[in-house]
Amino acid sequence: MPSPSILYREGTARFRAETGKEGVTLLNKKSVLATCGFAALGLALVAVYMLTLAAPSEPVDFRGVRWGSGIGDASGLTPLAEDGNLKSYEKKNEVLKLEDVNLDKVIYAFYKDRFYQGIAYFRSEADLPKLKQILTRLYGDPVQLEQSTNKFFWNGENVSLLLSYDAQSGTGRVAYLYKPIQLELEIKK
Repeated sequence: MPSPSILYREGTARFRAETGKEGVTLLNKKSVLATCGFAALGLALVAVYMLTLAAPSEPVDFRGVRWGSGIGDASGLTPLAEDGNLKSYEKKNEVLKLEDVNLDKVIYAFYKDRFYQGIAYFRSEADLPKLKQILTRLYGDPVQLEQSTNKFFWNGENVSLLLSYDAQSGTGRVAYLYKPIQLELEIKK
């Protein structure tokens, strides 16, 4: 796997080529790992709090990658970051849409080479209600978190979802978390 500095330089060059803008990628190695960690921690804490409020249905996979499957079972993955047993990837040539909503980036996270977290990033605040409607249709009514109009949580038996949008940074995400592996990860810490 390339060193972090090579990943960073390649990501910056890709960002410049794709956008024509100077600067760094929105998701370099440290931000990918930090985002995955914060999303996982947030989902784990909320899941513990809401164990009795399971969603009526839950996803059996994330964009075709089954929960708990090995890295080799998912085709087209490109490494983004690695920190011990945690590895993050993106898919080459992935269609960056969730139904009719455009996505910026999709990340696949593995712990001990088993898939446990998927995160889909979006940019437009106008997409938040569209995504909420899509996810509600698929997984039932969410719980709204922290009296915020920009955070929604679905708690399934094995999979939790967090839909959020941060107006200050201008980014949103849908984070999917496979709880059996997340629990294992939390116990090991």
